[in-house]
Amino acid sequence: MDGKNEAHFDKHRVWIEAKLGKEHPIYKALESAEPWVRLIAECSNAVRHKETGLKLEVQNFALNPGNKISSLGWRYDLTKKGLERQNDYTDLIGDLDVRIYNMLTFFEEVLLLCLQGELKDTALMIFRIPNEKINPKCPIAYEVNLRSSASS
Repeated sequence: MDGKNEAHFDKHRVWIEAKLGKEHPIYKALESAEPWVRLIAECSNAVRHKETGLKLEVQNFALNPGNKISSLGWRYDLTKKGLERQNDYTDLIGDLDVRIYNMLTFFEEVLLLCLQGELKDTALMIFRIPNEKINPKCPIAYEVNLRSSASS
């Protein structure tokens, strides 16, 4: 892929499909992530190239009647790119928190899938540690162990 296509998520998915096939877990991960990844990418485009059907607006903190403070809000119109229009302002911080969580989870999943592919012909395997055994002070969720072993 050349530099002009690096941000085109759909082209990455086509490339993965050609190399690994539609049934490969990495392809499926990319396919399931595409809606929210496209939303982030098109919001970025809307900031840089504002036009009809491609606009993002951010509302600052505001002091409302009764000394109530409203948090940052945002709305967007991405209809030019085939996505939706969000007419009402929603909580920007909460929405970004969800998207950051999605990104981190997505990257973790893709990394694990890549590592599993590298370990497939070895005696090693990646295991998920049960939630109740994860130390909250050091929340490591996976470990590498022998294939015949279970997570301890």
